[in-house]
Amino acid sequence: MVQSNEHEDAVSPTVATVLMVAVTVILAALVASFSLGTLGGLSGNGFVGAKAVRMDDGAILVTYVGGDGAAAVDHLNWTIDGTEQADRLDTTVGSSAINTTVSTDPGKKHRVMVVATYGDGSSLIVLDTAV
Repeated sequence: MVQSNEHEDAVSPTVATVLMVAVTVILAALVASFSLGTLGGLSGNGFVGAKAVRMDDGAILVTYVGGDGAAAVDHLNWTIDGTEQADRLDTTVGSSAINTTVSTDPGKKHRVMVVATYGDGSSLIVLDTAV
């Protein structure tokens, strides 16, 4: 007597398709929850910017250029090579500050950072450059 195995083959592709769809749905849910959770923490204050230039005498001049979040900025701090500068940077767009210590090595690059602190207490690095 000969037995036919034709009916057993139909179950395997169906189960495989259902499992593939289930895995795809789970992966899509994980990716969506990760991306929405990561982006959900961004501040709604808007972005601002600053620029830094090296003067002929070696001093560094930092200028606040503002941006769409300029109205929400409470104060600005700036550092050169990790040292906070005494000359405060005003929150008025276009204001400038210059470091009080002129570099004795005009060829040396210095790391300049400007951090904006908003009225809600959040902070944002608006400039991180070497001049």
